[in-house]
Amino acid sequence: MTPPPDASPDQRRAFHEYAAGIYRRVAETDRDHHYEAMAYAYVEQEIYATRASSAEAAQATDPTA
Repeated sequence: MTPPPDASPDQRRAFHEYAAGIYRRVAETDRDHHYEAMAYAYVEQEIYATRASSAEAAQATDPTA
């Protein structure tokens, strides 16, 4: 699953933060896949959500957007 193509940066960030939370819960309950789930949580939170926040900030400061 991914956010819809027309999602705002704020919606994209919320989606990725939600996905990171799901991966963290999986890491707590599925000990055989703990490290894998934590890696996916990191990617969702630190890479994708941060990227969405950066796009939101760029839109806010870009007078042509």
